Amino acid sequence: MNETDSPPAGAQAEQRARWRRILVMLGKIALVVGGIYLAVQALRAVDWSQVGDALGRLTWWEIGVIGLLIAVRQTVNAGTLPILVPGLSLPHALQTALSGTLIQTFTPPPADTVLRLSMLKSFGVETTRGAAALVLDTIVFYLARFVAPLIGLVLTLFVLPLEGIQIWMAVGGLAAAGLLVWAMVMISKGETAAGNVGRVAARVVKRLRPTVDPEAWAAAVVRFQKESSSGIVSRMARATPTMLGFILVDAIVVIVCLRFVGIPGEYVGYLAVLAAMFTLYPLTIFPFAGLGVLDASLIVLINAEGVADPADLVAALVIWRAATLLLPLLPGLVTLGLWRRRPAASAGDPAQTEM
Repeated sequence: MNETDSPPAGAQAEQRARWRRILVMLGKIALVVGGIYLAVQALRAVDWSQVGDALGRLTWWEIGVIGLLIAVRQTVNAGTLPILVPGLSLPHALQTALSGTLIQTFTPPPADTVLRLSMLKSFGVETTRGAAALVLDTIVFYLARFVAPLIGLVLTLFVLPLEGIQIWMAVGGLAAAGLLVWAMVMISKGETAAGNVGRVAARVVKRLRPTVDPEAWAAAVVRFQKESSSGIVSRMARATPTMLGFILVDAIVVIVCLRFVGIPGEYVGYLAVLAAMFTLYPLTIFPFAGLGVLDASLIVLINAEGVADPADLVAALVIWRAATLLLPLLPGLVTLGLWRRRPAASAGDPAQTEM
């Protein structure tokens, strides 16, 4: 076969790209189908009238307790920003986080990022520093999300039957967390190392998205390295436990909801809920924080022995979801309104301190 008979290199590249797109789409479909299967298997035998009865058993003071726990949850969630932006106060960080959550719920990206950057700027944080801090904040969130299954696996060894999903989630989380830590360590070594990380990441992504430009990615990572200045790894090391604390508070909200709908501790123990939540937390990567997929998986794990009423379990998770997804919206609306009324930050704001 001579050269004129072989297909052009461009056509071959396009064909490979087409197959990659097909495989990625099939992978996404498989994930969605798997999530639907888990949800159906967990919920098919639920008596929804009993769920309604369980929800109706909540008293006013129990609703108040859940509201207070959500306030603690959101405060812990905002607690990473003051670590990543030295000089930024916790109230300002909380205001930024709540307002960003509100915008993120109702508008597509990057509207929430634009708002957060504007708020940080009004609090005296230089735009480039604020952008770098928001990137670090996202990385910290993912790092905690991938480390969580390791904690869940350790707890599982004490309180739950060991299932394959716990092992695979822990192994996958360890690999992802290791890659993130490696990337941050390399980036912190200087512009040359940062550029190399950007190129390597771009070449990996380019296999799935051929339009990716490795040099553009390298330049973007170098800019991030400059803007984030020194101490990337140390700040992440201090911020990640705070984000793990956020997952812990989330699990505590689930435990409280279980108790309030009438599921006693001898049916579903505290450590069992913690183990399940930490093990499965990477499932929040699905839309609306894994709504449906995470809930169904939690029901399967925490009720492995089948002693708790499925209707009560569903009711507890409905309360948890309503509280965590809806309750932060009202304070977000308030904080956004207050921020719009405040004057611009003065040039001497202490939050302008170098990161």
